[in-house]
Amino acid sequence: METAVNQGAPEVPIPLGVSHYLRRAHNALRQQITQHLERHDISMKHFHFLKALQFEDGVTQIELSRRVGVERATVTVVVEELERLGYVRRTRNKVDRRKMHVFLTAKGRRTRTALAETIAFAQDIALAGISAEEYAMFKFVLD
Repeated sequence: METAVNQGAPEVPIPLGVSHYLRRAHNALRQQITQHLERHDISMKHFHFLKALQFEDGVTQIELSRRVGVERATVTVVVEELERLGYVRRTRNKVDRRKMHVFLTAKGRRTRTALAETIAFAQDIALAGISAEEYAMFKFVLD
């Protein structure tokens, strides 16, 4: 015997909210960025870490976690991968031996151009058909 959920209740349409459109835009842009990064042999999961280190090299893993917006355990795994790939090196803090600082290697610093190109490429795609004023408003609203 089947029972209908909310039997007799009028059907209320479920609207597509802002998060739906932001997610669709994010997914489409992420796919383009991933393809662009692959040409430079950089994975998407490494992108945000390398980008953060380009802004300030030598931060602690805890600070890197905050800047990238991921859990500390994730930072440890990704930084270990980046270290194996030769993009970063880690050094222990001399005062507080629990802290590890992450530094870009020469190879890691050479990713700067590829990262900048990828960000410019993504901006061009994302902002196609959007005026500077509309983009400024978009940033203002989301901040």
